[in-house]
Amino acid sequence: MDAEESEIYQAINSFPGSGRRFEKLAENLYSDYGHHPVEIQATLQMAKELSNDVVLVYQPHQNVRQHEIIGQYTKRYFP
Repeated sequence: MDAEESEIYQAINSFPGSGRRFEKLAENLYSDYGHHPVEIQATLQMAKELSNDVVLVYQPHQNVRQHEIIGQYTKRYFP
């Protein structure tokens, strides 16, 4: 089934986006759902492109999971 061009544009324009990924809450205040070292590093990199003054507050959502992947939090990701 082929979609008309106007239907494609309508679908794209109505897509709400991927919420909770670098979501702007206020001026210079962002929230991100990244809960894995690689995702957190990507968020930090994006934040540093906007400002040299970046503060990260991290709240793990599952304490057990954090203990399982603690070895992945290295200087390789967080120089």
